[in-house]
Parts: sequence; C-alpha cells; structure tokens
Amino acid sequence: MNVRPLLLGTLTALTVSVLIIGLTPPIDDFNPENPHWNGLSEFFGKFNCILWETPRSPNSKSTAFLIIGPSTTFTSSDIETIKGYLEDGGLLVVADDFGSANELLEALGVNVRINGSLLLDPLFKYRSSVLPKAKFGGGEVILNYASVVEGRGFQVLARSTKFSYLDLNGNMKFDKGEPSTSFPVAVRIKYGKGDLIVISDSSIFVNSMLKLGDNINFVKHILTGRKIVVDASHWTPSPFSRAKNILIRAFNILKIPEARYVLAILITAAFFRLRFKAKPYSGEASPIEETLNKHPNWNRHTLEMLEEDLRIGGKKGNR
Repeated sequence: MNVRPLLLGTLTALTVSVLIIGLTPPIDDFNPENPHWNGLSEFFGKFNCILWETPRSPNSKSTAFLIIGPSTTFTSSDIETIKGYLEDGGLLVVADDFGSANELLEALGVNVRINGSLLLDPLFKYRSSVLPKAKFGGGEVILNYASVVEGRGFQVLARSTKFSYLDLNGNMKFDKGEPSTSFPVAVRIKYGKGDLIVISDSSIFVNSMLKLGDNINFVKHILTGRKIVVDASHWTPSPFSRAKNILIRAFNILKIPEARYVLAILITAAFFRLRFKAKPYSGEASPIEETLNKHPNWNRHTLEMLEEDLRIGGKKGNR
C-alpha cells in the first residue's frame, strides 16, 4: 500500500483545519476576540483591557478586576485570592444576570445578592421592555435581560425607574403580586481597603450594548481610571474556542528556538523516512521467478548471471 497519498491528504486536511480555526473568530459570550454582538472585542479595544487566566491576584493598588458573566464555580483558592485582592485595596466588579455569582458573594461574606428574576420596564426602555433604562449619576444606562441587586449595607450606583418590575413567573408581562418599584442594579460595598461593585447585568460590556445610551460613561465612572483586568478563568469555552486556545498555545511554544529546532528535526526525519523507504512489493513476479516457475530444474544463479550480462550489454549497445 502506498502511504504517501494518505499522508499528503492527512497533512492537507490538517493544514486546512488549522487555517480555519486560526482565521475564524470565536462566538462565545464575553470572548474578547468575538467581534459579534455578544463579544467583548470593542470593550477590550476601547479600554485596553488585560485578560487574566491565572489564579494569581493582579496588582490591587492600580487595577480594576472584572468578573463578567461567570459560569463555573469558585474554588476556595479563588475565594482567598479575591479576598486578599479586595482587602489590599483592589476594585472588584462582579457583573452577572441571574445569580451565578451569588456563590462568590456569599463566600465573601457580604449582604448582597443578585435576585435572578428578569427586570422589565414597559415605559422607560430601549425598543423592548427587556432593555430597561436605569439612572446613574452621570446619565442613563441601558440594560439587557438584567436582574436586580438585593441586600443591605451598600451604596446604590444605578437604579431602574419606578415603572420597572420583576417578572417572577417568566411570562414577560406584569401580573398581580409581582414587585414593581425602582430597583438597585449597581451597588458599591466597602471591603477592607478595597471596593466591591455588583452589577445585575453582564451585558452592558458586550459589543452591542457598550455603545448604547451612556453605557461607556457608566463603565468609566465605576472603574475610576484604573487598569482593567478581566477574569477569563470562570467562563466555559466552546469546543471551537478550546481548539483555538490550543492552537494559540502551540504557536506560542514555537516562538521558543529550541521548540522550532525539535520540530525541524522531526519534519526532516519524516521526510527522509518517506523519501528513501524501500518500494513495497507490488505482487508481480520478476522475469527470473516466472522462468523458474515454468522450468523449476533450471539454475537460478545461471539465470541471474544471464540477466546481468543482458543488462550490461544493453547499456553498451545504447552508447
């Protein structure tokens, strides 16, 4: 079997796959490389953010640490790192829609929770009641499928209008018994030497929402000019994003000279192995074998010498 076409086809398919993965942007929520409506590419570009994927705490004195839309659990090590960051003067911003971050808030020991029910406003809205408006000191924030903040001992940074209500049963309309008032949607809590800000909407940072209303000014208002660090360790990446991350890490490894040398040696060895590999048996009998099959009593050595003489004589005759 000739393996070269198979290897060539495999190499071609691998190359095409790498190109597709490398050139196609991800579509995950909050992915900083996602240029679509649900990505953070504009936020990262405008605010020059840093993506944080390690358990170490960033510099607490000069940074704002953002946890946006967390979807995985917080380990005891995560909690201790975040506590230390806050107590040392850090600014932590937790933005979550439906309560995934309550685990973290409880572990931090603060009396603040995200309600989890959908906030709607039939009057003060942007196009739809699921895009309610909220007031803050510097203007108007437009939310997207937001919830509300509950608790005590906090300073309210932004709140919805008095016409807003919580859709407790999820039927997208106001029913008797559903709370209707002005709800806090962003609050600040003093924590050690630092500050904890809780926002009941993670969508204000995404590409489609950042440019609406005064959302950019609100983000600037709460971050107070600090260097923005965005947590990436509590998102659940899609299989495509995992493959893209693996590819990026592989290219980063190839930036190391030793890794490039090893790869070059492996490719060279594979090439010479294929180039000089003996030709596989085709299944066809040689002329000598055919002659011996017809005349089994003939001498093989004599036939081989005769074949050699004929080959040499043929070369001389062609000169």
